[in-house]
Amino acid sequence: MPNGDDGYGEFGGNGSVQWVVDVNDKIWTSDTGKQGPYPNGHRQSGSDRGANLQDAHFTISLEVPEGVDPREFAKRVANGWEQDGKKNRLKFEGLKIEKGNPDQIRISWPRFKETAK
Repeated sequence: MPNGDDGYGEFGGNGSVQWVVDVNDKIWTSDTGKQGPYPNGHRQSGSDRGANLQDAHFTISLEVPEGVDPREFAKRVANGWEQDGKKNRLKFEGLKIEKGNPDQIRISWPRFKETAK
């Protein structure tokens, strides 16, 4: 995991979409099939011990698509956010899923730290 973080996920293309999530200090995990119109569907979830939320933050890293200038892509990302249904949620649509690039999107979070009492 980068930077000594406690949790880390990679999402990207590998003919379809591939994901990997690593957690160093889990509390619980769940791995279940989905019901209804998606009988081949699957749901994975879990929780780690957690960070001191007072100063914790996610780090989100996007790999620039092949053939795109990184500065131009940064401008598209900066200007491309829009509201996503809820008033406090934003989305960005414009990251092409690249075949053979399983770590296109990386999300990490900090290591758990006990707070002084």
